[in-house]
Amino acid sequence: MVRKGGVTHDPPPVEAGKKYVYRCIMGGTMDGGVRDTPGPCPKCGMMLDEHYRVPAEEVVARTIWVCDMHPQEVFDAAGQCFKEACAGMALEPRTIEPGSKLVFVCPDHPEVKADAPGNCPKDGKKPHFKIESAAVQLKDAWSCSTHPAEAGAAKAHCETCGKEMKHFEYEQLLSVPYSAVIDSGLRKVVFVDRGHGTFDSVEVQVGPRAGEYYQVLRGLAAGDRVVIAGAFLLDAEARLNPAAGAQFFGASGQEANK
Repeated sequence: MVRKGGVTHDPPPVEAGKKYVYRCIMGGTMDGGVRDTPGPCPKCGMMLDEHYRVPAEEVVARTIWVCDMHPQEVFDAAGQCFKEACAGMALEPRTIEPGSKLVFVCPDHPEVKADAPGNCPKDGKKPHFKIESAAVQLKDAWSCSTHPAEAGAAKAHCETCGKEMKHFEYEQLLSVPYSAVIDSGLRKVVFVDRGHGTFDSVEVQVGPRAGEYYQVLRGLAAGDRVVIAGAFLLDAEARLNPAAGAQFFGASGQEANK
């Protein structure tokens, strides 16, 4: 990818066993600006080479098949649950959106988390699957069922009654300032600071506006730095000169808020 001053940086490294696609920074990630092989962007025609290579899991949705009665089992294709208690119940599809991740968590020890199925090292139980979203982060907490005001971020006993506190999860939602979102009527775009004076246009899917913020459903991850002032100037320049879409300088940015 051409950067500031015309310097070409090395393409991102490739990890063995991981699938990659080629994503256009101008053509969007949710409406066709992605190729399986190098070549012209199907949306804007810009040539995509190894500098535009990204892990497929970041931009391509994946479907898994599960049984609600047996969350410890995950399948890659449709079928029926093999457990006798389900009597051949059909598996249900679950979509892992781009940026989300499939993990396995022990039902009794939520701090035990793995990328692949196995057994909990603490009690030997099989972990349950969970889809972690880049837009919604689940946080663990513990609270006393008798005294809900007694709560904490780790497993403990209630200081009032001495009972063991129960585990629960709560959501943290990803959001960006209203001023960061460019709405063309057909899609919404933000500009993400990639460093070295370079900004990428990223298509996002947003939820309802809450005050001065939009909830982000797809397109960003926690920690992404987005342009909050002057984004419309970058958008105008990108429309006038798509080939220069990765050469923007001087805008201000801040991290996407959680």
